[in-house]
Amino acid sequence: MPVPLLEGEVSGQDRRLLAMGELQLQELVQWSDLIILDYITANSDRVASNQDAADLNNDPVQMRKFIHNLQKSQRDGAIWLIDNESGLIDGYMLLKERKNGGRFTRFHRSMLEKMCLFRRSTVKRVEELYSLGTGAAEFLLRTVADHEPLAGLLPAVPPRIHLDRTLADRIAHVYNRIRHCMLANMSPMY
Repeated sequence: MPVPLLEGEVSGQDRRLLAMGELQLQELVQWSDLIILDYITANSDRVASNQDAADLNNDPVQMRKFIHNLQKSQRDGAIWLIDNESGLIDGYMLLKERKNGGRFTRFHRSMLEKMCLFRRSTVKRVEELYSLGTGAAEFLLRTVADHEPLAGLLPAVPPRIHLDRTLADRIAHVYNRIRHCMLANMSPMY
């Protein structure tokens, strides 16, 4: 995880960005995308997993540990987000649990609230998804049906996770964070 994220909020007004090279800035913006994806999908097996370990062990060093389902391309240094099965359906089911749901909600929110630096294309996509409201879930399911050859073999979405409402709410949180950063003049976009 980039050091600025470990040290606090990252915004366009952050003086630490001036000392970063182009590749470091690109990586930081990719982390912004990762944080947004993991927030929307409630992925519990990437950054939130390290947050969980740090919280349970009262050991902030856990946040500096290797993230097993995150790889860097040897060709261009791009971050590859692999093994995302702990997001969306599984992630939303975890959020509904009494024992851990609140903890993981707090973990995701704390990472989202650290970021005020966004890629223009990501902001545009979030705005598009936000405009769909609860229709974002229908769009997602239709996209899967249209592009995944094995979609017909997938089990039905469990009704208890309220996919339409949960997805729309999480997209709205991201949208509102981006708006907050933009209104506070903290977020140049790359």
